[in-house]
Order: sequence, then C-alpha cells, then structure tokens
Amino acid sequence: MKTLLVIWVVFIYSYAYAETNTLQQWIQTALENNRDVSVQKLKEQMSEFDADITSALPDPVFMTEFRGMPIDPIDLGQTSEWMFMLQQTFPFPGKLGKNKEIANINLKIQNQQYLATENRVVAIVKSLYYQKLYLKQNINTYNEIDEILTSLLQVADIKYKSGMISLVDINRFYIQQEKNRNKIVAFEQLNRSLDLKINNVLGNPLNTQLPPLDEPIDLMHPLPSNTQIDSLLKSNNPDLESTVLKVQTAELDYKLSKLDNYPDITIMGGYMAMYNMPDRLMGRISISLPFMPWSSKNTKARTQKTKLLIDHNITQKTDLLEKLKNESGDILLNLKSIKSQYTTFIDKILPTSKQNIDLLITAFQTSSVDYADLLKSINDYLSLKVEKEKLLFDYRVKLAELEVITSSQIIER
Repeated sequence: MKTLLVIWVVFIYSYAYAETNTLQQWIQTALENNRDVSVQKLKEQMSEFDADITSALPDPVFMTEFRGMPIDPIDLGQTSEWMFMLQQTFPFPGKLGKNKEIANINLKIQNQQYLATENRVVAIVKSLYYQKLYLKQNINTYNEIDEILTSLLQVADIKYKSGMISLVDINRFYIQQEKNRNKIVAFEQLNRSLDLKINNVLGNPLNTQLPPLDEPIDLMHPLPSNTQIDSLLKSNNPDLESTVLKVQTAELDYKLSKLDNYPDITIMGGYMAMYNMPDRLMGRISISLPFMPWSSKNTKARTQKTKLLIDHNITQKTDLLEKLKNESGDILLNLKSIKSQYTTFIDKILPTSKQNIDLLITAFQTSSVDYADLLKSINDYLSLKVEKEKLLFDYRVKLAELEVITSSQIIER
C-alpha cells in the first residue's frame, strides 16, 4: 500500500506538475552545498561507529606485583615474590547486545533527521524558485499592459490632434503607463534581491548569475485524499519515524536498566614466582553486587527514569502525528480552495475581463468611449492577472509544504 501511494504521488506530480530542470539543478546544488545537510550527514556517519564502541568488552587490565623487595636497587634479584596478572571484566549477558541495539536504532534516528533536513532544504529552494517565477510572471503581465497602453497612446494622440479628447485625457494614459513601469522597476529590484538569497541557499558566490527559469506546466493535478496523505506521512515522515525509533530506544534502555541489577563477572589469571613454591599459577573470580541496598539506588533511579521516558516518547509520537494530520488537512483544504479559485479565474474571470478590454479598445479607436472606463477596465484586468499568479504561487508553495510532511518528493542520492 505504501509503495502504491508513493508511486501515485510521484506519478501525478511528474506528469502534471512537471518540476523543471532549473529547479532540479537548484535542489541538487543546495543539497550538495548546504551546511545543515553536511553537518547532519557527518552526525549520521559518526553514529555508524557507536555500535562497535558500545558493544565492546571493557579493556583488559595487566598487573604486576612485587613483594619483599630489597631497599637497595642492586639487590632486586632477591625479591621474594613476583606476580604477573591479566584481568578481564565480562558484563552480565545481554548488556552489550542491548547497547548495540540502541546504537543501531540511534543510527536510524540520525538517518531520519538527515532526511528531514534534506526535506526542509528542498522546501526552501522550491519556495525561492516559486517566488522568482512569481516575480517574472508579474513583470510579464505589466509588460503586456505597457504594450496595450503604448498602442492606446498612439490612438489617443491621433484623437487629441483631431480634437476628440483633451490633453488631460492623454496625460492620464501617460500617468498610468509610468505607474506601471515603476512597478516593473520595483519587481526587477525585488528579483535582484531574491537572487542574493537564492545564491546564499545554493552555496554560490552572491554575484553568481542564475540561469533563466524554465516555465513549469500551469496545471493543477488531482489532489490526494486525507486518508492517502495520512498513510504517506505515517510511512514516510522522518520526524514521526524518529519519534517511533525513540520509543524503541527508550524501551531497550529500560530493559538495559533492569539488567544493571545483575552482576558483572571479572576473571583474573596470573603467574607467581615465589621461593620454594612449586605451583606458580594463580586465578581469581570476582562479581559486582549491584543489588546491595547501598549500591542499587542509582539502578532503581535509572529504571524509573527510563519508564517515564517511554511514556514521554509515546506521548510525543501521538502529539506529533496529530499535529501533522492537522497541518496536512489544513494544507489540503487550502489547496482545494486555491484550485477552485484558480479554475474560476482561468475559465471565466480572465477571459471575460480580456474581452471587455478588447471591446473597449475597439470602441475607443472608433468612437468617443470614455477613457476612464477603458483605464478602469485595464487596471481591473491587471489586478486579476496578478491575483491569478498569486493563486498559482500560493498553490505551489502549499504543495511544497505538503511534500515536506509526506516526504514524498525526496531527491534521489
């Protein structure tokens, strides 16, 4: 089921949303250069050694002992007893194995945190890309209006010379055109400022010239259901998976704390050189006593603490799952609302508005139609096109947020 859902999301995204080559290049560059990603990768690599570190036996101990040593160093050969001993401690069976299991799970947690960091970086890159695309489309819209106003000014100039309109009317067209051109200048400045942010995220020198944007397909694909999203986030969300793994770690830590009530064994063997002693080998076995009243206090405290930690991690997992469900549900509602508004704009509002402009322009060229109505119609059309682009921008950003929650668009490494 999980595989089918992931394939379904990737298919509709690839078919209808069509991430562009430029965006994919930005994402890849950011993942290669981003410091947060690099740091998290190093943490994951360091964790790979923890299993060997925590599951190793304590270091053996070599000891020598001399008894009856003469005071004069020259007479060291007359020492009464020489002893050489090797000692090794063996933790109670199961302790080292539990330590290794905990280390392996912690490695998985680091891997999930690495994936979560990647997801967040991808979302940031997409947001910046869509902002730049939004600015570009706004500039195109204002340039379109500028062309309309330029052609109208040519007609207005002829009508003014014929005495059909006043200089005030022409000036109003000029003022409107200059206001629009000022908007273009402002958008271009915002675009340059955005380039600095993008280069910073990508790890490029700040003055790097970014490549032209590829236009994604302007199509809003069918949205997944709440049930499908819930299934995806339960299966894929790295933050949620980390909390599940933390519960497992706490449970193992609890079992390990119970094993601390059992003794460790220390075995020692050695050789003695002693006058008139035929049997010179020696051995010793000792055990720890963690269950004694004065020595078990810390073990009991650790057991109680790990029990509370299990409850804490289970609560954290439940709360995070609920939070993610609410966030994804809210995003889905927003996406559906935006999609409905966008469809209305494309199918009804913008074509009607453009038709009104065409009719008024024709009327303005052939008669004395009120220039104020024409300017109002142009401004309305301009506002509607900007609003339509804002809807498309909001849709793309919300979809990127949903991808972070479901972790359904991880870049192949």
